[in-house]
Amino acid sequence: MRDWKDITIGKAAEFTSKPRGLIYSDLVEIPFVPMDLVPVDNTYIQHHVLKPGKDIKSGNYFDKGDCLIAKITPCFENGKQGIVRDLPADSMAARG
Repeated sequence: MRDWKDITIGKAAEFTSKPRGLIYSDLVEIPFVPMDLVPVDNTYIQHHVLKPGKDIKSGNYFDKGDCLIAKITPCFENGKQGIVRDLPADSMAARG
């Protein structure tokens, strides 16, 4: 049997943050994952929409390979989460 060790999530995972100076409204299109496209029963996020940068008013920046976890109720309670696998670019995306 393995011994488990308590550590903070900050030591177990690397958190992605929006690059300093990135302004969504300066971009023509941004891959966007609305909450209804975050799955409950799949490991990977299968779909995204392209939105004009000027239309993104809020959201969280993420990169390809990141795991997205819902942060609002009841989506969090329902287990909405998934790994971002397919995007037109490696980064510059937002989640609503």
